[in-house]
Parts: sequence; structure tokens; C-alpha cells
Amino acid sequence: MAESQNIEWKESWRDEYLKWICGFANAQGGKIYIGTNDDGTVIGIQDSKKLMEDIPNKVRDILGIIVDVNLLAEDEKEYIEICVSPNTYPVNYRGEYHYRSGSTKQLLKGQALNQFLLKKTGITWDSVPIQDVAVRDLRNDSFDIFREQAVFNAIAHKFYGTLIPIQIRVYADKIMIANDCVFPDDWTVDDLMGSHRSRPYNPLIANTFFRAGFIEAWGRGIEKIKDSCAQAGNPMPEYMVKKEDIMVTFKSLMTDTTQDTTQAVTQGTTQVGFQNIENSIPMRIIKVIKDNPALSQSQIAEMLGEKHDTIKYHMRKMRLSGVIEREGSSQKGKWIIK
Repeated sequence: MAESQNIEWKESWRDEYLKWICGFANAQGGKIYIGTNDDGTVIGIQDSKKLMEDIPNKVRDILGIIVDVNLLAEDEKEYIEICVSPNTYPVNYRGEYHYRSGSTKQLLKGQALNQFLLKKTGITWDSVPIQDVAVRDLRNDSFDIFREQAVFNAIAHKFYGTLIPIQIRVYADKIMIANDCVFPDDWTVDDLMGSHRSRPYNPLIANTFFRAGFIEAWGRGIEKIKDSCAQAGNPMPEYMVKKEDIMVTFKSLMTDTTQDTTQAVTQGTTQVGFQNIENSIPMRIIKVIKDNPALSQSQIAEMLGEKHDTIKYHMRKMRLSGVIEREGSSQKGKWIIK
């Protein structure tokens, strides 16, 4: 049997192999055989009696865990089996955290270590308090901006420990969003793209978004994104999913109603090509905010009989194309037709 995720062969014992035991304990557990060569052939050991006492004592004193140490024999050659169970809590070797991955041992450092410790202790990133920050240090206008603009699904699922911001690239015909995130170990791309229950990496942030009405509780984020693209008449988003990051590309049809509305407002016409834009959603929005510029997007959606997400989508494009702009906060501001 070759070495694997759970098997390690060693010809003789060295105290540095405590790192391997540490790695097994922090991962899925495993077995180390002392007195075998690299292909598992038993070559035997001479000091089996002493090792049967030393190994469990050193593991207990240095790693703080208990392992099973068994004396085995084959063809009159003795060898030792060390059985390591996965540990619920992080195990360290003299302050170092080792992890078994595949048939190798890795020393965890930096963000990999932070992620490992959070996962093992059951603590989520968004539950760790920031020192020396009080409520009085928070700014109300920042929350107003957040409520108005922070509607990306990426905010709730981001792995903030990487310190890499959500990356957005805007082109004439598409927008690309890249985000560092951590998927559940038992998920595949098919699980993510299909119906699935909600398992957010930042449950407190996700719960805040849910209570504010920005998201739902049952993992419908991607489904709602697809629905929004369909409502806008745009192609379905394209996803590129890796283990710790995801990129989504939204492509836009160049003949969408917002661009036609922009031309119509600029040219003072109500007809562009063969498309009548008088009754388009962007033009209807302009008519409503012309009469009452203080309306919120929710109120505009209610007056027009459209979904809030649909109005939000078109108004965002109208702002980007320079048709309208928002002056002031989402609560006390007003819309301006440019």
C-alpha cells in the first residue's frame, strides 16, 4: 500500500515525526508505521519496547493529545503502528500548526492558518470583534451609502481574511466581478449552481442582510441573479469557480432600452430606430421622478407596478450612463434628471 492521505511509512522513529502526528490530528486522522520502507515493506525495528513507552508520552506531553500505539509483527520483524484520530480542536507542535494534505505535511501560515483556526474553533470571521472601536466611531452617512449601494451577493460570502477587495471590471459590453470566498468542503460547482440551502461563510453578515430585506435565507442568490438577467433581456451570467475564489461575468446586449433611452433624452426624441421607448421602464422612471424627485426606489417600483430589483437595475444603468444622478442620502436625498 502506497502512502496516502491517511498512511505514512517511516523506517525508524525520529522526534520530528511528532509534526506528522500533529498534521494527521488537524486533518482527517491517519496512521504512521515505524519500521517500514517507502513502499510499506516491513524491515523491523530494534528498540520497540522503548518506543512503545516513549512515543505515547511524547505525543501527550508535546502535542497534548492521546494516540494509540500498537506493536505489530510480520515475518518475525516487529514494527509499530501509531493511530491518530482527527482532533476537534487545533493541535500545535511547539507553536506550529501542521496539516496533512494528500500525502504531504504542510506548515500552516498566514491566511491559511487563520482560516484553519476559525474553522476548527467554530468561530466565524464576522464574529470576531475589532478592538478599540465603539458605536460612536461609526458614521451614519456610511450606513446610508451602504444601504443604497451594497447589494452585491459577494459581500455576504467574501473571505475577508485575504485582505483582497472585491474586484470589479467594467467594460462597454460586460461587467466582471471576482471575489475571494470559501466554499463548504462537500460542495461542487453543480451544487453551487443548482438549488442548495444557504451556508454562508459569514453568517452574521448574511443575517444582517436578511433582516434588512436584501437577501433571502435559502440560498437563492444565484437564482435571483439569473432572474434579474432574464428580466433585463441579457444573457445568463457566466461563472468561473475555483476552490477559494469565484468570478462572474455579466454580458449586456448592446440594444438594451437604457441605451436607447439615453439617446432619446439626448436627442429629444421618443423613437430610436424601430423601438418605441415612450413606454420603456427607463422613460417611465424619468416621468415619475420628474414629478416627485424625492421618491425612493421602492416607492418608484410600487408606482410603476414593477419589481424592486428591476427598477434598481435600470436606475443603476441610468446613473452610469449619465441620465440621472442621486443627490444626498437614500433617505433624505432626491433624484436629478441630467
